[in-house]
Amino acid sequence: MTNTQMLREKIKMSGYKMRFIAEKVGLTYQGLFNKIENRRSFRANEIYALCQLLDIHGEEKERIFFDCNEIQDCMVGECPCYSDEQKEKTAQAVKKPWQRL
Repeated sequence: MTNTQMLREKIKMSGYKMRFIAEKVGLTYQGLFNKIENRRSFRANEIYALCQLLDIHGEEKERIFFDCNEIQDCMVGECPCYSDEQKEKTAQAVKKPWQRL
C-alpha cells in the first residue's frame, strides 16, 4: 500500500508536474493518479522509475511503497493493506495454520 501523503510530498518537492512524471514512468495521468491514491498497485518497474526520478532511496522507499502501519497488525490480518477477504483468510489461517491460504 502506497503512503499517498509521503509520495505527494516528494512529488511536490521535485517541482515536476504529474503529467511529466506519468509520462516518464510510462503511465497515463489517470493511471498514475489511481496508483498514488491506492486504487491500483504500482508495479516494480514503476516504483523503480519513480525512485530514480524523485530521488527516493533506502528506508524512504520502503516507507513510501511497502510500509504498513503496524507490522504486527499485518501478521494477524488487521492491516489496512488487506482487503476484507484477505483479512478473513489470514484470520482462518491463524486459527488453523495447517490449512493453505
